[in-house]
Amino acid sequence: MFIYSETMFWVVSAYFIYCAGTFFLFLYVGFLPKNEQESSYTLNSLLTITRTILLSIALITNDPKSPYIDKKTKKQKEAFK
Repeated sequence: MFIYSETMFWVVSAYFIYCAGTFFLFLYVGFLPKNEQESSYTLNSLLTITRTILLSIALITNDPKSPYIDKKTKKQKEAFK
């Protein structure tokens, strides 16, 4: 089984990329000139779209054979609710 077929890979990747991309952006946006502050909104929007796409892939790759899904009821196990 490949790592990119796991749901958790896509969820972790989505938030890792988003947080890594926006951390310094939000940290230094107050020190940027006005014209560069406006372009930072574009970068934030692109990172948000990327995060949403990766989370959508995670939903698509939701595997019913996952150890986190109860085989009899096809529902999420109690420990992960």
